[in-house]
Amino acid sequence: MSELHKTISILPFSVVTFHLNKKTFGGFNIRLLVCYRYFIVVDDIWNTSVWETIQCALIDNELGSIIVTTTRNLDVTKQAGAVYQLEPLSITDSTKLFYQRIFGSEDECPPDDLVEVSRKILQKCSGVPLAIITIASMLSNKNGKEKTKQYWSHVYQSMGCGLHGSTNVKDMRRILSVSYYDLPSCIKTCLLYLSLFPEDYKINIQDLIWKWIGEGLVFKEQGKTLYEVGEVYVEELVNRSLIQQVDIGHGNKTISCCVHDMVLDLICFLSNEENFLTKVGSQQPISMQNKIHRLSLETGWEDEAHQLATMSLSQVRSLNVAPHVDIGLIPSFQHFQPS
Repeated sequence: MSELHKTISILPFSVVTFHLNKKTFGGFNIRLLVCYRYFIVVDDIWNTSVWETIQCALIDNELGSIIVTTTRNLDVTKQAGAVYQLEPLSITDSTKLFYQRIFGSEDECPPDDLVEVSRKILQKCSGVPLAIITIASMLSNKNGKEKTKQYWSHVYQSMGCGLHGSTNVKDMRRILSVSYYDLPSCIKTCLLYLSLFPEDYKINIQDLIWKWIGEGLVFKEQGKTLYEVGEVYVEELVNRSLIQQVDIGHGNKTISCCVHDMVLDLICFLSNEENFLTKVGSQQPISMQNKIHRLSLETGWEDEAHQLATMSLSQVRSLNVAPHVDIGLIPSFQHFQPS
């Protein structure tokens, strides 16, 4: 925080970015801003308790400072004050985006027997670009035999009640899960592995593929090395818009990627449901009833790290430790031996 004080003291205008959570917010000395006019953006507040914590810490210094928040939670908007609500895409723009992703051109129309089911799918997407892109990417990834009214109708039915103007997390999960459950089983598992990474994290593809291989998640295919098969998995996830390219190399090869926060929410939810990965120090609830297969230690706080002492670790297949975690908090390897 001393660096923050130096920056504010020297420059007439400064941009300082921090990634704060409930644990680290208390260490942010907001008094440094009391004498300055500031503009703070708090991105993606998921619940009212977080906003209440932030609001109590910020002092109105009557210098015309501005605080902007983004959220999907309507309860947060009611507490935050003046609200600017993003409008969903119009049916015209939704249709253009949908057709552009599937057919490669927004002006190309589907066969006559797909027009009505396309309209119904778009109604359930409710103008939300992520929902439209994810469903369209899944449909565009199918070969000609599956671009039929019967298959598209199946996708429509799988979307449940849709969004219908709602930004409810559960409704969005239902839409995105249609694409997840359409994946080959081996790629489903590799996608769940991405629950290991925090929100907005830039994932190096080379490292990711070797981790998949080390976990035994990549299966041999004739004429390909395991690494090449892993690259096929990555390409499949990109094509379905389940991961987003960040750095792109020769031949449109993905060098690094990130995961949209709503897709990551689905991945973490499914990972927890299937007991795929246990994260200590995250907001993900820990299931104490199930055996732990993959363990990620993400906190440097002793009280949370000490939860490990109460867990059965004899079934742990892999251990991931965040860089900032004190090595002394990691349990002895004797705890990982089969009983």
